Amino acid sequence: MKAVYWKGEQKRLIDVEENLSSFIDKLFTHSNPASQLENMIKYGFNFGGSSVMGINDLLRQIRRKKLDEMKKNISDTYRDETSKVRKVKDTEMNEVNSKISKKISELERQYNVGKMSDANDMGRGMSASVDVERSESDDSMSDERSVRGDKNMEGLESIKEQIDKLLKDMLERNEMLSDVPEHFSYAMDRLKRYDETKGFMSEEAKRMFDELMRNFDDIRRLGEFLKKHPYGFKEGEPLTLPEAMEVVDKFEQLEKLEEKLKEGKINDISPDVIRDVLGAEEYEDFMTISKILEVLKQSGFFVMKGNSIILTPRGVRKIGYKVLKDIFSDVRSKLAGMHSSRRSGNYEVDYEDKKRWEFGDNINIDIFSTLKNAIIQGRFDPKTGNVAVEPDDFEIYRSRFFFRTNSALLIDTSWSMSWGGKFECAKKVALALHSLISSYFPNDKLYIVAFFTVAMEIKAHELPSIELNMNDPFTNMQDAIRVARKLLKKSPGDEKQIIMITDGQPTAYCVGGRVFVEWPVMGCSPNAMRETIKEVEEATRENIKINIFMVEDNPQVEKFVEEVVRINKGRAFFTTPETLGKFLLLDFVSRKRVLIR
Repeated sequence: MKAVYWKGEQKRLIDVEENLSSFIDKLFTHSNPASQLENMIKYGFNFGGSSVMGINDLLRQIRRKKLDEMKKNISDTYRDETSKVRKVKDTEMNEVNSKISKKISELERQYNVGKMSDANDMGRGMSASVDVERSESDDSMSDERSVRGDKNMEGLESIKEQIDKLLKDMLERNEMLSDVPEHFSYAMDRLKRYDETKGFMSEEAKRMFDELMRNFDDIRRLGEFLKKHPYGFKEGEPLTLPEAMEVVDKFEQLEKLEEKLKEGKINDISPDVIRDVLGAEEYEDFMTISKILEVLKQSGFFVMKGNSIILTPRGVRKIGYKVLKDIFSDVRSKLAGMHSSRRSGNYEVDYEDKKRWEFGDNINIDIFSTLKNAIIQGRFDPKTGNVAVEPDDFEIYRSRFFFRTNSALLIDTSWSMSWGGKFECAKKVALALHSLISSYFPNDKLYIVAFFTVAMEIKAHELPSIELNMNDPFTNMQDAIRVARKLLKKSPGDEKQIIMITDGQPTAYCVGGRVFVEWPVMGCSPNAMRETIKEVEEATRENIKINIFMVEDNPQVEKFVEEVVRINKGRAFFTTPETLGKFLLLDFVSRKRVLIR
């Protein structure tokens, strides 16, 4: 799997698989590689001899790109586009009032002319009616004038109706146009209804309206974008609408990319988006990060959950094995696979270790070696093919008797353990011991307890991420031993032991479900010591050995530890952070019963 990227004009080819082995080895030198990997992905790292920018660098680039986009003037673009609605309204209203007024004026002129003509005809009719002596032709003309007068009246009525209709239409149009609001979407809805019911009288208004309808979605989206982002986007000359929409598209892409990076959704990000939005170099580094995470995920050491990288049980075992190897390099030669014991009971066969049979040994015969011994002694009959085997020819596999040990590892996580790298060493020892037991003593059980002002159980997979409690200066050994006793009761075993790593004496204790803290007076905390000794006595009655690894040289602490050893008959080791691991692991394997100083 390869990631190709450029640095300047020089092409650099990074082979992820080739460099991943050394990358993982470096990663697992830390007691919490998941946290270390998170930091590397976040802040950047060196890989394959080149620097790879982290998520924070990408986020910084995104913020810079967003600021560049915010310097473009799309606010006035939106203002100019929405102001066209008023232009449409005003243009149409002027056209309506002008055209309809002209039509009304023309009809009024026709109406007045028709009215005057009708009045003249009536006058002539009245003058003729006073003439008593009328001929038949005169009667016929009078009838014609009467008919023409009726038609003229009908024409006048029609003109009057047209004028009324035009006045009503003008009034309705003016009302609809005056009712157009300032809000762009609502205004366009009213104008659309106006166009459907009345139709535009102005060709210019109709052209502008059609253009607004074509750009309606873009203008509305631009307005919603500016409402969501009230700051910026006001510098320089206004952009055209297509240019403004390009700004919106790019800015929204940057926002989505930023959100996914912050949430750790790297797998949901298209590399093409990185290249299009940020650039070639960012694309190349992102591809390297993606491929590394993909390979690490396939390795089974880590799983991604949102913005967090979590170490899997396999990853925990790898840390423990590496720490175990660093602390105790010759551990394989010290281990026999099980704890040796002089007593009888369950045993296992060691097929790599053989011996001559002696009276009383288990009969785990190595047939091949036994027959070979008889043949060498000349007891093979070539005629019959029989081999005469005697007791001295027998060779057997050795047997190892074993017993099951349940252990509770108690780690002091109070703030004083931060001095001199004590906590980091204790944490590595815990990982190594877990690896040692799970790899070489699978029948054994290991419980882990962290204690400060109170104590709590820590699961093995949580061990790499355990941190110091910097706000808790007190040490509650009593509660730690109590929790350990409770856990050790869960599993049957031939031997039960408590392994405690600490740098001080008890300064906190629990009574009746309440926690009490006690600053040392004259070098000790008497109440805390008394309650802790009571818990030690309870553990002693339950045949639980307490082995203390003290990483601090203090006379008062030594007296307390010696008192615990006297009561419990366990062991105490006064050591340094550097030698803690070797002492603890060697002691676990050898099962010494002495006070080492």
